[in-house]
Amino acid sequence: MPSQYRWCLAVPKTYNRILHQQVFEPYATDLWVMIAIIACGYLLYNLCLKDALQRRHPNAFPIVNTPLHILRILLLFLLTEYYTALLSSNLGLSLMPSYPKTLGQFQKSTIPLITKRPDLYHFLLSNPDLLARTITWNLSKRYDPTGLALILLCDLFPYTISQTSQLLSKELSRHHYHMINEPVQSIISVSPFLRTSPLLPRFQLYVDRLYEAGIWDYVVRKWTLGAMHPTTSGNNALDLSILTLEHFLPVFIVGGYLYLLAIGIFLLEVIIYRILRSLNVR
Repeated sequence: MPSQYRWCLAVPKTYNRILHQQVFEPYATDLWVMIAIIACGYLLYNLCLKDALQRRHPNAFPIVNTPLHILRILLLFLLTEYYTALLSSNLGLSLMPSYPKTLGQFQKSTIPLITKRPDLYHFLLSNPDLLARTITWNLSKRYDPTGLALILLCDLFPYTISQTSQLLSKELSRHHYHMINEPVQSIISVSPFLRTSPLLPRFQLYVDRLYEAGIWDYVVRKWTLGAMHPTTSGNNALDLSILTLEHFLPVFIVGGYLYLLAIGIFLLEVIIYRILRSLNVR
């Protein structure tokens, strides 16, 4: 076994639903700025530079215009396909994670922590604010695990979170929790060698190699899956994959944006057509 046990925090996953923001979420702000600059540059080229270049330098015009035209098609294809793919992947949920992902973010949050012995963890004793919102686990009471953070062994988190949450009141899978990959406490465990033995570092090196190769994870999974209920976990995964009516709400929102954009383009074309027709009549 490893020469030390590491405990990590597992926080419940919470999300904030986004509707209109998801239209702009696939691209970052700097990428939107780059797209706007490229679009303005190409518009300026078509309105001012293209005709002047064709009149003054007819021989050089194909050399300049053709690569720009190919570049426009390539960028339009890449940006459109990537935007559509990212937007489609977000349409199913339209949720933005709001749970803490680091230990510092957890300390700033208001998520309560539950544990049997708060006095055993030094990080709680050294943080009065965190200790104040820590709940001492009373086995005779029932708690809602969807709003509580837990302290679990880092390596066993995927395999023990279901049983731990079931002891609280309701069994939840690892998909409902996020493990903060910053150990809050480490303790030397049992080893076939003395702590002062020179063989202990070599033994730990072998264990690390097994862990890196995935063999340690396989052994732990084999040990722990026998005590779990795979049918319940399968039902939870099935429930997460079922589409509901609210999943299609973002589709109608994005469709509404596209229809409004189409109407705006149509009205703009009508206005331009009438202006050009009035100029031709004069």
